[in-house]
Amino acid sequence: RVVSALPRACSHLPGIPAATCVCRDNNPDIARAGSLHEFLLALHREKGPVVQFRIGATAFVSLASAEAFFDIRSLFDRPLDLFNAFLPMIGPGSLQLTNGSDAAHRRKLYAPSFSAASIRGQYIAKFFSL
Repeated sequence: RVVSALPRACSHLPGIPAATCVCRDNNPDIARAGSLHEFLLALHREKGPVVQFRIGATAFVSLASAEAFFDIRSLFDRPLDLFNAFLPMIGPGSLQLTNGSDAAHRRKLYAPSFSAASIRGQYIAKFFSL
């Protein structure tokens, strides 16, 4: 699942109605569901593979399928607040905490190592040999 900051241009996405999104964050709904994961599962079941929701004043978009990625592929930056809890584990230089041109540059460098061809060619055979 990909979660990203939701720009105003994407406010037409399904999910929490726009009128309630403006004034209301979904933290109470997340707490009632038991976790962000459970909240998103329920929201996706009800609204589909691309949904919007709010945590505090920040609007987010969540994807429940790889195919849905193509609907929002132009969104690149992620809301860094979402990863603050993990900062002690991943460190301030983590790709998870990088946006903008730095993230795009690093992604371009890292992506070839994680392509399907690379994984099949280098890692799968090694995995099965262990």
